[in-house]
Amino acid sequence: MKSAFAQLKAYPGRFVAVCLAIVIGVGFTVTTLVFTASFNAALTQSVGAEYTGVDVLVTPDYDQKLKIATLSQVPGVALIEPRYRSYGRFAGASARGYVKINTIPQDERLRWYGLKSGVWPLGDAEVAVD
Repeated sequence: MKSAFAQLKAYPGRFVAVCLAIVIGVGFTVTTLVFTASFNAALTQSVGAEYTGVDVLVTPDYDQKLKIATLSQVPGVALIEPRYRSYGRFAGASARGYVKINTIPQDERLRWYGLKSGVWPLGDAEVAVD
């Protein structure tokens, strides 16, 4: 123990360097953990945003027909809202890519987005563009 205190007294710069290395290491670790937690929370929220007002999601196989009338007879079911999704490819002079097309829930409680301007589409020939 006397030897350690003698070293500390003789070389105080070493002690400061060790303490600084520990502080920097702990700071880096804490920053990494906070960033990772924030990123995971934001990713989870954005991916699951369309399901925020949904208690149960039923997804039939492509070859099965979903009977909405049958599901509405289940005790405790308050609302059934079918959602349809499709993907399309587009190409133009300056851009090309893919677009996801979703139906807009009729019940406003199930909409996970809002309008900045304009009105919601009212018929089959109208769309809302993000």
